[in-house]
Amino acid sequence: GNNGLKFENSALAYQAAIDELGIVMAQRAFVEEDLRTGRLVAPLPLRVRTSNAYYLAFSRARQNSPLIRAFEEWIVQETAEMEETAEMEGAV
Repeated sequence: GNNGLKFENSALAYQAAIDELGIVMAQRAFVEEDLRTGRLVAPLPLRVRTSNAYYLAFSRARQNSPLIRAFEEWIVQETAEMEETAEMEGAV
């Protein structure tokens, strides 16, 4: 299992990284000032454009993994249910 730190929102995760508790993947716009001032440093030159989307990434060698397939099906279903709930709440 993953025993890493978990945070309720990204602001808390960013603050934990500033407090040197670990690393965090961040949306650039939210940490730009921290990077500029040196409160945070980018340990890798990796930048990924998301077009306001999330992506499931895994090694090619594991593309047929039943666990990855099950997770993909689950997360797509969860997202669809969340969007449906949001639409229903917006219509009320």
